[in-house]
Amino acid sequence: MKARLQESIRTKEMMLEGVCSIAEGLNPKLIRSKLEAYLREELDAQAKKKKKEEKPAAAPAGAAAKGAAAPPASGAKAAATATR
Repeated sequence: MKARLQESIRTKEMMLEGVCSIAEGLNPKLIRSKLEAYLREELDAQAKKKKKEEKPAAAPAGAAAKGAAAPPASGAKAAATATR
């Protein structure tokens, strides 16, 4: 619900920015670049969210692999451990 509200607010801000820019008589190319900035922010936010969601899922797998692959003991300690 919170995400929908934020999306609605961003959309309305973008529309307001476009309408105000047209009313001011700004160059259409400048208006386009202003409005594209909103899209870039949206894409960046989505990329960060996706990256954040993927990170926790990868961490447990890495932790399990770390514990499973212990380095082999060497020298006299290895021989003492093997004879016990």
